[in-house]
Amino acid sequence: MEDLRSAHQFLNILAAEANHFVTVTITLSDDEKNDFETDLSSAFVSDSFSDTVNAWNAERRRVTTETIDQHLIPHGAKWTREWLREEVEDLVSRRCGESLREVGPAHVARQLPTKNSQRVDVAPFKVDDFQPGETPAVLAVSWGKGDPQKDHITLIFLDEAGRLREHTRIDNLNDLEFQDEFRDFVRRRKPDVIAVGGFSVATTRLSSQIKEALHVTRGEDGTFVNPTEAQEFSRIAITYVFDEIARKYQHSKRVGDEFAAFSPIIKYCIGLARYLQNPLNEYAALNSNITAITFEEEYQHLIPTEKLLTALERGLVDCVNRIGVDINRAVTDPYYQHLLPYVCGLGPRKAQALVKKIGSLVNSSAMLCSYTTC
Repeated sequence: MEDLRSAHQFLNILAAEANHFVTVTITLSDDEKNDFETDLSSAFVSDSFSDTVNAWNAERRRVTTETIDQHLIPHGAKWTREWLREEVEDLVSRRCGESLREVGPAHVARQLPTKNSQRVDVAPFKVDDFQPGETPAVLAVSWGKGDPQKDHITLIFLDEAGRLREHTRIDNLNDLEFQDEFRDFVRRRKPDVIAVGGFSVATTRLSSQIKEALHVTRGEDGTFVNPTEAQEFSRIAITYVFDEIARKYQHSKRVGDEFAAFSPIIKYCIGLARYLQNPLNEYAALNSNITAITFEEEYQHLIPTEKLLTALERGLVDCVNRIGVDINRAVTDPYYQHLLPYVCGLGPRKAQALVKKIGSLVNSSAMLCSYTTC
């Protein structure tokens, strides 16, 4: 029983039973049942000696045996089954919550640019010359599935405040003409980091082409030109981005409200850029949809959504309260407000009421100043 309690196997057994592959039976061994029956009978039988007492003792033993077989063991088995299921579900949900903060090899393979390869318990992408708390300007680039016949290379630029400033697309990065166009985009927007993402192995080739386009500048005769510009480009970090949030974001209602007119690939790139700028904010913005992300691939689908959501929200609460929330920014920035419900003591309704209350006070002060000599 203790082994089943500390592993995922029991959930698989219950799933197999639901599909009529096996039948689960919980009972006592013969020795344990006999000991239990003996202990229970000894509490009821009489110590006197007579034919009447012996007859009553036999009846008591019969009643004890019947009670154990028909009531105590069935009810105990049912309770044990539910208790064990709850224990294993709690175990899986806790591990999902832990995975939200610290991920495994699948996440590391994406080469997320963080020290410990974490999802939410991590600061925004840090450029070498940045001070703590600074947010990078991000150029997100994706080739989609990487089909040269169908997919263009999409570029979007988010400034330090997370605002979409420009988006465009180019056919490829093989031709010198398109390389020049790409360099002009980078030169004009001056991003701190270039985020690369996509849906196939072509993403690796795209990253190599970006590095070549920025770090190797050639003239018409094929010789290197403008080494100063090449050195300027070299300070721009180029990194792959863990894109599970971006994949959810491109089809979410939230992106439909913000960028309804854009194509899914542009929305995907926006998700990549926002994740680099504030990983915790992106997960918090998912709200209940965070349960759609896979943390324990083999077992997560076997636990109730409500229990999984509670564990994940607990992980978000831990991170948000350790980092803190700038209330002034939360009042003025709807995107940043997604963190506020995870502050201890608030929640969605209180967070919304707090923003409205502070917002009304700010507006009242502004109106007061307009009628005085502030």
